[in-house]
Amino acid sequence: MPLYRIEHKSAGNITIWQLTEDEEWFRVFCAERAQWGYGPNLWTEACSRFKATERRKEWVTARLLLSGAGIEPDMVAYKPSGQPYVVGKRRWISISHTKGYVAVKVSDHGPVGVDIERRSNRVIRVADRFMEGGFVPEIPDETELARYLLLHWSARESMYKCLGEEGVDFKAHLHVRPFGALSDEGKMYAWETRTPEQRCFEVGYEVTHDYVLTWCHQ
Repeated sequence: MPLYRIEHKSAGNITIWQLTEDEEWFRVFCAERAQWGYGPNLWTEACSRFKATERRKEWVTARLLLSGAGIEPDMVAYKPSGQPYVVGKRRWISISHTKGYVAVKVSDHGPVGVDIERRSNRVIRVADRFMEGGFVPEIPDETELARYLLLHWSARESMYKCLGEEGVDFKAHLHVRPFGALSDEGKMYAWETRTPEQRCFEVGYEVTHDYVLTWCHQ
């Protein structure tokens, strides 16, 4: 079952599933679900799409979460940018996965983006790929620096998913207002320069010992 649900009245719901189940659980559950008449066998379909077991589990989990929101697997399609959308309904979705977790955001109010990232210090090594010059603070503690940078990266991922545009450069087109010390939950303010509209975003975030989660909407 999902780990927890975050309610956002103006921007839809976020549901997170912690992947503690093994391959056999998915195989049996999906077979029983199909037998009960709840659509095709998702595990069989996942096996035809992906070689890696973890990728299969992530794909199936996302569709189970969406199904719980009334969006069946055959209603999910993808734009050229990779943005998922719901066929035949005015509903908007975003999907994210990281090691051990899958997050889904569903809204009835407009495009949304969600991103979940497992906490790791590896983000420090690639900061120059997405951080604008002069915006990396001097934070002596490596764990805190990684936390800061991962929030910046995740915010850009959520913005990118919400935009649904091709040709987005995270460093050139997506910008996050510099911020100081952060609590474990709150908001960041950001904007994009990829489109003529140059939209502004209020990016919500949550930090746990295990992951960073961000979300936004248009």
